[in-house]
Amino acid sequence: MITRLLVLVVATAGLTACTDEPAPRPAPDAKAVLAASTAGLATGTYRYRVAVPAVSISGITDVARRRAMWTTTFHGADPKVIEIRLIDTDEYTRTGAARWQHFDQTRTPKMAERQGLTFTHPDRTSANQIVEAVTEATQEGQTIRGTIEGTSVRIAGLTLDSIESRLVKPLPFVAALDDHGRLTHLEVQLPPTPAPKSEPAAQWTLDITGYDVAAEVRRPVGSKEMPDSFYSGLG
Repeated sequence: MITRLLVLVVATAGLTACTDEPAPRPAPDAKAVLAASTAGLATGTYRYRVAVPAVSISGITDVARRRAMWTTTFHGADPKVIEIRLIDTDEYTRTGAARWQHFDQTRTPKMAERQGLTFTHPDRTSANQIVEAVTEATQEGQTIRGTIEGTSVRIAGLTLDSIESRLVKPLPFVAALDDHGRLTHLEVQLPPTPAPKSEPAAQWTLDITGYDVAAEVRRPVGSKEMPDSFYSGLG
């Protein structure tokens, strides 16, 4: 009788121990993880490079201090380089080695906003437009793969303008995150374009580094002020 009682007690204790084990945590939703990985682009400091066949853009953004600068390089037979610096509402721009020109955005706020040249558009990488169009995603470690619906991508910014004709169907993508869950790499496979352009398949790629690393954006020396007639001409 005593032996049977001991067996019953041990068995009951074993069942209790099994019951107290925590349930396995569900795997995080890959789409949600990817969406969260772009949060730093709206609030912090980062360096980036976006590249497509015709254009590449490299820059620095410091959202908190309202500083940004980037260089746009147009590739091809007639290459061209355009530099832009933003310091709060002061915009400086030049093409090639020409003299810097200064624009006062407070005098043309609607145009600056329409062109995305304000800090209400802190993500200069176009990553969020791509992520918003994700329809399927799976995660393995710090890599996320899946599909975007090309026709759902909001076209905003030069690098997306240049590939709009390729965003006509579901497209595969791959993204990489750092140890803090922040986006560091994103690439989208682009299909070839139909005739008459007949461009081969290509990639849209984005690399992000320097999260929360102080960025120095200086006012160019000797910039040319745009005359009053320029602003009045813009209405």
